[in-house]
Amino acid sequence: MAAFNEYCTNHKKSEYFYHSYHLGKLIYYTQEIILEDESLCLIIRPKIAAKRAFRLFEDLRAQEVTPEELLNIRDRFLTLPVLEERGFLLQ
Repeated sequence: MAAFNEYCTNHKKSEYFYHSYHLGKLIYYTQEIILEDESLCLIIRPKIAAKRAFRLFEDLRAQEVTPEELLNIRDRFLTLPVLEERGFLLQ
C-alpha cells in the first residue's frame, strides 16, 4: 500500500484517484498475500464477514480459490520443520 501511495504522490495523483483506482481498491481490500512458487494467493475481504481468495499467476491470470484449497495453501506454510524452528512443538 505504501508503494502505491508513493506512486500517487510522485505522479501528483488526486486523492480521488488513490481511492477509486482499481489497483488501489485491490490493495485496500487485500487482507493477506501468500507467495507461492508459481503464483500469489490474495485473500480479499471486501466487507465484514465476507472473504474471497484468488490465485494470481505470472501472466496475470486470476483463478478463484475454494476454501478447501486455501486451507491446503496455508497448511503448506505450517509444516513440521517450520513449526519446530519457531518453537511451536513440545519435545
